[in-house]
Amino acid sequence: MISSIHGKIIYADAGFVIVECAGVGYKVNVPKDLVMTYGIDDEILLYTYLQFSEQNGFALYGFLTVSEEKMFEQLLGVNSVGAKVAMSILSAMGVNGIASAIASNDAKMITAVQGVGAKTASKIILELRDKIDLEEAIVVPVKHAEYTVTMKEAIEGLVAFGFKEDKAASIVAGIEGAEEMDFQQIMNIALKRI
Repeated sequence: MISSIHGKIIYADAGFVIVECAGVGYKVNVPKDLVMTYGIDDEILLYTYLQFSEQNGFALYGFLTVSEEKMFEQLLGVNSVGAKVAMSILSAMGVNGIASAIASNDAKMITAVQGVGAKTASKIILELRDKIDLEEAIVVPVKHAEYTVTMKEAIEGLVAFGFKEDKAASIVAGIEGAEEMDFQQIMNIALKRI
């Protein structure tokens, strides 16, 4: 399974990018806002979900944060929600919006997304209400475009140690000169500050 991909964007179009990694170009389906934020020759780290279907073969979906990738997987677990609908919901609402709609039992927020009807919205709320930790899902937005790839990797390293993403991001953001440091330097300083 491909869990993440780190490389340079060599092509971008509506809904996907091609990321070159070790001389191989990977087509990665991404939320629409990512295509508007990143461009050709930008370096990027995406957390990915690899899906296989008999009709379409393999498809790779990429997200800037682990929380987006987890929410995508959880949406796919809802009966009648496919990858296209899950990506549309994430693109339109983001993790916070989805968690907020589930917490407030507001199906109208979800039906505002093109292609999502009332039945599907109700299923999402019903099936995910007990499966997601709403407090963990509603995070302070992290502006990943301001971080270098190495800084993003350090944030994910801290998340792997059990820290919440917003806490990890604030620790890394507070390291003076982190933009110039390598992964190990950032992690050493971050772990000393905890």
